[in-house]
Amino acid sequence: MIKALVLGELCEDILLHNPAGVEVMGQKTWAKDIVLSAGGSTYYTGAALLHLGADVKISSVLGTDEAGDRVYNQMMLDGLNICHTERLPGRKTTKSMMVCDGGDKQFIGCTPMLPLKIPEWLALKGSDLFYIAGYTLYPELWEEEMVNLCCKAKRHGVCIAMDSQLLPIVGDNLAQISKLDQILPYVDIFFTAKKEADRLYGTRDLKECYARMEAMGFRGQLVLRSGSEGCQVKDLTGEIQEPAFPVKAYDTVGSGDVFGAAYCWARCNGGETRYCARFAAACTALSIQEYAERKHFPSAAEAEAFLLTKNL
Repeated sequence: MIKALVLGELCEDILLHNPAGVEVMGQKTWAKDIVLSAGGSTYYTGAALLHLGADVKISSVLGTDEAGDRVYNQMMLDGLNICHTERLPGRKTTKSMMVCDGGDKQFIGCTPMLPLKIPEWLALKGSDLFYIAGYTLYPELWEEEMVNLCCKAKRHGVCIAMDSQLLPIVGDNLAQISKLDQILPYVDIFFTAKKEADRLYGTRDLKECYARMEAMGFRGQLVLRSGSEGCQVKDLTGEIQEPAFPVKAYDTVGSGDVFGAAYCWARCNGGETRYCARFAAACTALSIQEYAERKHFPSAAEAEAFLLTKNL
């Protein structure tokens, strides 16, 4: 069984689905649904890994308010190991609000994020995967302590995956101020979306992105996500492109996190690059379709069965 530690943001998501999806007197008037759910990249990544069959520990923070209780309890019910998730007395849990209208999602707003703590080595020791969910989102991670932790993990054979995300501030020097050049030499898989790559490296071109990361000491795999267009992957041996699977999308919140989790799962199980990309695309397609109460995180068997229907 793959053992993973996922570090990063937890929040409570407020999701409005299909804002004009229900008819009244022949006119589409009401939203189809509004749900409260555990959210944040760390939750979506961890839940996706868990349902694929991994043993997952979550390293994050929550407040001691009712929202924090709901997120905490949902993670416990899911079966995530939350012994490294800290409750901060007197603090309010981060809340995020989004509108999901088919394949489109609109970010409405987010309350302040709580200060994240870098985990101790003992929390990571024995893991196969260290997934950093949103490195450039947290200034607390831009410290020497984090670099030292990744260096030690690398020496012990831990696969280090990083999803960039972006701190929503104005400026074009985020790669510099977040000290990416210090941590990239230890990263095995770097996930980013095209718009994030543009902010970090000034280009959306795969080769140019990789060249700029390579100049910072990066020697791993760059996975450039393009939503419904699929993904591109490049490393020192070459590059590939894989399309996404077309499905009727209902809720794409966390889809990039599901993709990253599934890609890492396949990679840690010895999958070659193209298979990892296809497996991740399958899991993503299965996760964004309509659900009743809770987002669906597919099992490895479901993803494999889905790929068989595509003759892959």
